[in-house]
Amino acid sequence: MGSIRRYRSRTHEQQIGQALRRSRLEHGLTQSQFGELIGVSYQQIQKYENGTDRIAASHIVELSNQLGVGAAKLLGLTGVKAPARKRTKKLNDRQMGEQNT
Repeated sequence: MGSIRRYRSRTHEQQIGQALRRSRLEHGLTQSQFGELIGVSYQQIQKYENGTDRIAASHIVELSNQLGVGAAKLLGLTGVKAPARKRTKKLNDRQMGEQNT
């Protein structure tokens, strides 16, 4: 099960990296210029874009502020509907307790 989780995580990192690359190119920035916005090297930007390294949430916020776009747009999440989540037994039990009070 650990390998499935790692695969999903890696896939998400690659999707985020692709979205960061699109945003960078839309703004006409090089990897060096993009990195300067958040104080990292162009090599680090390459790692983010390739999905090799995870980008910190604080960097995403800083980039979105610097570029004047929302974090969701920066990550390519605009217009993306969140998948429906299954309710867990624990959550349902808690909700049932609230309804009985």
